Amino acid sequence: MILWILLTVLAFDFIFDQMVEYLNLSSMKLQVPEEFREMLTVDKLARSKDYHRENYLISLARKTTFLAAWILFLVFNGPEQLEGSLSMLGYQGALLGTLFFGCLALGNQLLGLPFSYYRTFSIEARYGFNKTDFGTYLRDLAKGLVLSMTIGGAVLYGVLSFFIAWREQAWWMIWIFLVVVQIFFLAIAPVWIMPLFNKFTALEEGELKDRIFAFSKKVGFSFGKIFTMDGSKRSSKANAFFTGFGKSKRIVLFDTLIKSHTVDELVAVLAHEVGHYQRRHILRMMAISFAMTGFTLWILSEVLFGASLHLATGQTQESLPIGMLFASLMYAPVSRLLAILGHVFSRRHEFEADAYAVHRGESPLALISALKKLSVEQLSHLTPHWLKVFVDYSHPPVLKRVEAIRALGNS
Repeated sequence: MILWILLTVLAFDFIFDQMVEYLNLSSMKLQVPEEFREMLTVDKLARSKDYHRENYLISLARKTTFLAAWILFLVFNGPEQLEGSLSMLGYQGALLGTLFFGCLALGNQLLGLPFSYYRTFSIEARYGFNKTDFGTYLRDLAKGLVLSMTIGGAVLYGVLSFFIAWREQAWWMIWIFLVVVQIFFLAIAPVWIMPLFNKFTALEEGELKDRIFAFSKKVGFSFGKIFTMDGSKRSSKANAFFTGFGKSKRIVLFDTLIKSHTVDELVAVLAHEVGHYQRRHILRMMAISFAMTGFTLWILSEVLFGASLHLATGQTQESLPIGMLFASLMYAPVSRLLAILGHVFSRRHEFEADAYAVHRGESPLALISALKKLSVEQLSHLTPHWLKVFVDYSHPPVLKRVEAIRALGNS
C-alpha cells in the first residue's frame, strides 16, 4: 500500500511540475512588450524563447530520468537492499543512516551529472552565458562533494543520533540543533566557504564607492564591507546580494553587474538590497524558514514513530533511514505548499524593497533601467504564466515590478 502511495506522489509531482512548465513555455509570445520596445527586438525575443525551450527540454529529460530511477529503486526494494548491504559491512545506528543517505545523494549527483554538463557546456555556452572551463567545473564538483560529505554528513549524523536516542521527543531538540547550525553557517559562509568558489575583492575607490557611502550616510545604514565577486569566471549573468550578519555582513556585486550598468543603476540596485535589510525581510524569511523546519520535523516524527511506518511498508523491524526516506517522499506535496507560501512572502518583499529604494531618493528610472537590462541580458521570460509565478517565482515578473515602480515615481 505504501509503495503505491509513494509512486502516486512521485507521479503526481512530476505531472504537475511538467504541466506548469509547459504552460509557462506556451505563454512566451513573439510580441515585444511596450515597456521593452527600445531595447528588445522580435529576433532577441525569439532567441529568449529558444533558450527557455531548450532548458525546458533538458529539464524534462532530467526529471523523467530521476522519476524512472526512483520508481525502479522503490519497486525492486532498493532501500532495503542498500541498508542490508551497509549492515553486512558492519555499520549500525547513526553511521549506517548517514551512509545510507550519503549513497542516495551520491547516486543523485552521478545521475544528474550528464544533464548538468550538457546544460553548462552546451545550452549556456551557445547562448553566450557560460564562462566556466572544464577544470573549474571539476573543481567546483569536487569542492561541493567534500563540503557535502563533511558538513552535510556531520549534520545528518547529529539528526539521526537525536532520533535514535530520543525517538518521538527528538524533533524539537533537532529543531534547535538545526537552527543553531544554520545561524552558525550564515555567519561563517561569507568568510570561509564562499571564498572556496569565488574571489572576493574590496570595491575599488571611485565614483561608485563614493556614491554608495553617500547613500549609506543618507539612510543611516552601515554596509559593512563591500566586495566585487568574479562572477564572470563562470557566467556572464549578473547579480548582487547581501550575505552574513554582524561582523561578517557584506554586500557583494558581481563584476558582470558593474561592467554592464551605470553608477545610477548600481546604486539603485544597492538601495533595493538595503531595503530588504532595513525592512527586516531577511529576519522574517529566516523566521519563516525556522518555523517551516520545526513543522516539518514534527510531522516527520509523527509519521516515523506514531504511525508504525515500518509495518505499513512491510518491514519486519523498524528502520530509521528507510522510514525517513519514505516519510520525506510522502511529504513532497506539503513541502511544495510550504515553498509556495514562502514565495508569496518573498514576492511581497521584492515590491517593498523596490518601494524603499524609490522612497529613499533613488531614481525610479535608474531602478527600472537596471531591471530591464538584467532581464534582456539574461533572456528572462517577460510574460510568465500566472501559475508558474504562483508556484515557483520568488521574485515578481519584471513587468509587474516596473509597473509598481512607475506608480511610485508618479505618486
